Amino acid sequence: MSLNQALSVIDVVYGEVKQGMGEDCYTRRTIDGVTRYFGVFDGCGGLGAKRYENVSNHTGAWIASKVAAAAVDLFAEKEKFRFDENTGLYLQMKIEEALKGVRDRYTLNTGVQVGGSLSKSMPTTVCVAAAEIRNRRLLCDFFWAGDSRAYTLDQYGLCQITRDDIDTNADDAFENLREDGRLTNVANADSRFTLHRRTIEMEMPKLVICSTDGGFAYFNSPMEFEYVLLDTMQSSRTPEEWSKQLDHVLRHVAGDDYTVIIEVFGFSDFNMMKGYFYNRLKALKNRYIIDSNTPNEEELRKLWQAYKPSYYNRYD
Repeated sequence: MSLNQALSVIDVVYGEVKQGMGEDCYTRRTIDGVTRYFGVFDGCGGLGAKRYENVSNHTGAWIASKVAAAAVDLFAEKEKFRFDENTGLYLQMKIEEALKGVRDRYTLNTGVQVGGSLSKSMPTTVCVAAAEIRNRRLLCDFFWAGDSRAYTLDQYGLCQITRDDIDTNADDAFENLREDGRLTNVANADSRFTLHRRTIEMEMPKLVICSTDGGFAYFNSPMEFEYVLLDTMQSSRTPEEWSKQLDHVLRHVAGDDYTVIIEVFGFSDFNMMKGYFYNRLKALKNRYIIDSNTPNEEELRKLWQAYKPSYYNRYD
């Protein structure tokens, strides 16, 4: 199956807390009908609160996410995703150059002091996936900096591919929801940052998801995030309806801007995909979902320990 034959279900589910002021951004394109890439970017409002009069008084965080997304598009057009060890380094360089160029164009001040010790201009998270279908298998390159995430989703459940760049609970998505970890690495215009890379070759069918933290961080557990994805799918008749239902849930749950991109590989139509995930949703609901608005924390933690092995390290 080629990328042109693959089912594309949800373009983007995107929402802003304050209309027109959202600090999230995204990109999503196909190169030469062969390589599909998509990414989300979350401007870091706490670090990038400085406003720029020449950019309609928007914050550095607002600017940064848009500039980083444009830099990825330019990289894809000029350099292309080659699925080799140099790709991440070149992509990081392009994002870094773009952020520094905008900073230098609009201000002589190299940053805003935050908390007395941290200074960042144009800070944003980055989470990008590039995919090709080779010999009926899916080859994916994942790139990230910060706490925006990439996942896969199949009949075995949701799997987190990226590792959050935070100072606490980076390896425990459940505990991370309960503590506000400080970002330790984000794309920015002032200092060196690391754009991590992970390459995985996978069987299809598969959903590949990129999300800013507004998409996943307001649920009680990672299991609940998976449940919302699958439950809204199963209760929808069309891809468009799925997108609207998922947006409706996130709009009422999230306390932040949110961006979720879901790319679908290996399904030819929506009903085929719903049939594939039907049993997974039943098993997930029976084993891991507590039917209560105020679930017991200890019970949730026990369920998470059972769920955690399939959520992490499936591709190691």
